[in-house]
Amino acid sequence: MKRYLLAAMALLGASTMSLPANAQADYSAFCKWDEVAKKRGGTDRVVRTLPITGATKGGEAQTFTVEVAGANATAQTKINFDKTASVLQATKGDQLNVAPTFYNLHWTHFYLYIDYNQDGVFDEQTELVSYTHYRKNGTGDFKNSLGETIPKGDVFNGGKLPVFTIPESANTGLTYVRFKADWDNINPCGNPGAADGSNSLSANRGTICDFMINIHSKETPPVPADEFMVTVEYDTNKGEVEFEDVETGEKVDISKPIAKDTDLWVIVRAKENYEPISILVNDVEKIGEMEDTDFISVDIMEDTKIKVVFAPKTYEFKVQFDNTKVEVVTALDDDSPVGNRVEGGTRVYLFVNAKEGFELTSLKVNNKERLKDLDENHLIALTVTENTTVVVEAQEAAAKAYTVTYSVKNNEGGTLSITNKSDGSEVKSGDKVQANETIVVKCVPAKGYKLSELLMNGVNFLAIAGNPEHTSFNVPVDTDYVIEAVFVKNTAVDGVDVAKAKVLAGEGAVIVEGVEAGTQVEVYTLAGKLVASVATQGASHKVAVASGAYLVKVKSAVYKVQVK
Repeated sequence: MKRYLLAAMALLGASTMSLPANAQADYSAFCKWDEVAKKRGGTDRVVRTLPITGATKGGEAQTFTVEVAGANATAQTKINFDKTASVLQATKGDQLNVAPTFYNLHWTHFYLYIDYNQDGVFDEQTELVSYTHYRKNGTGDFKNSLGETIPKGDVFNGGKLPVFTIPESANTGLTYVRFKADWDNINPCGNPGAADGSNSLSANRGTICDFMINIHSKETPPVPADEFMVTVEYDTNKGEVEFEDVETGEKVDISKPIAKDTDLWVIVRAKENYEPISILVNDVEKIGEMEDTDFISVDIMEDTKIKVVFAPKTYEFKVQFDNTKVEVVTALDDDSPVGNRVEGGTRVYLFVNAKEGFELTSLKVNNKERLKDLDENHLIALTVTENTTVVVEAQEAAAKAYTVTYSVKNNEGGTLSITNKSDGSEVKSGDKVQANETIVVKCVPAKGYKLSELLMNGVNFLAIAGNPEHTSFNVPVDTDYVIEAVFVKNTAVDGVDVAKAKVLAGEGAVIVEGVEAGTQVEVYTLAGKLVASVATQGASHKVAVASGAYLVKVKSAVYKVQVK
């Protein structure tokens, strides 16, 4: 249990105390913020008053308000407020409601501590009685002291702290109370912040106000000898306990004496994701009597004290798989590994992958198939609300095969055929071909035609192959293919004589030299497309073209040039 004793704090240097029960602690022993060394970072964020309702004394309601910065204050210069001269009169079992009034108070959370055991220490685990916002470990959702999820933002519910009940276990008499305004921190001494002072009580313009409460025992009327009192203790955040008369079935108010020999049903109902783990009746364990019910029977023959303990419900969580075929990693919300049992409502993440050479065939959660729920990262999230068994299965991965579809554009100018290189077998259009197989793509032009393009999934394979005169190609199969052969008629640039003129490649141009003026020059792409047709104007002539490979026809001769 983390306790903030004064001797452990750099903010105060007093010694620890040892006090007998019911003794009021020395106020000087409590930690206080050192406002000399750590001054308030501004005058905004003002706590004006602390009105408290729900307190009683002798059955009469008590009116009580602590003045902090002042009812009409619009600025606050200090952090500490010693209001220990103000005393709230209250009784065990009172449900108190603290509703601070404030000015310009944003992004601030409220915390209330009561030194129930009067030992001079505000114990954050047992004496933090109410708070508006807190995130354990600084992660996840904000929760208030009732366990409710609270949106991150301004003060909770207009500044009201959740209602709390003064427990029977509290010491009676004068006891110290601390109100703290701070940001997401349950340290009753004030958040010291980071090494640079950021997010500290000073930087957050926080407030500490201490006052007193005088706790009284309940006044109970004398109980006749043939009647007895029944008391019950349990955590209302985790469950509830009710009483019924076994004979009449009517509800029983245990705040009043119960007639001797009355047979009571003690009905125990746990809240979601909790379960009762102990029912003590006058210190005798009775949990075994519940069996498959939610109640036990108690015969009232004396004053009877009942204590019910609720704990988070846990469920068995198992994952079954063959680790030679599958890899499974399980983790909770906080990335910690999952054990044999997890608490109800826990979010569990499974990362499921088949090992090399295998593929997943099934992922069942309590016999329900969930394989399709794996996301693209092979992740599935499960909320545990019952005993859960996950079974993952895999098998050897089938060899991959790809579809090969092919055709000749407009069905003219030639034929296209494909065979498997390994055995020469024909591959028909639409057939499946095993991965890593090599196919032979053969294009046969008809008379008067030539192969212009060989499109594989839209890309001209002739440009990749680098030789437009080839008509047979070896292609490795590593994807689905759509192949189209494009045949065109031969142009005059084919089969020409060797030219006597000189054709050179210049910067962005074709240069023709050694010809007479008026000589016709035609420039074609390698696919036979005419891109320029000019008559020379002298013995040397430039034809501007883009960079690339061209066929240049000068009279009856053809030259191949590469223009940069």
